[in-house]
Amino acid sequence: GCVNDVFAMSNMLIDVYGYAKSNITIMHDSASPNLLPNRVNILRELTTIIANSQNSSELRQRCSFDEQNDSTPKQES
Repeated sequence: GCVNDVFAMSNMLIDVYGYAKSNITIMHDSASPNLLPNRVNILRELTTIIANSQNSSELRQRCSFDEQNDSTPKQES
């Protein structure tokens, strides 16, 4: 699923392209409260990325959304 894809992308960036694990942030529903993908956390992380990129020649961001909603009304038979 999409969460596995995110971890696979992270591993590729680290193993193949030499990115530092400390430079990769993964937000998902099973993460600690400060990394849950909600508005406050996303804005905080984007602000941090921008602040930390001031002296960088490269900035990459990837967002993946997969909304699953079990409250969708079911069709009656």
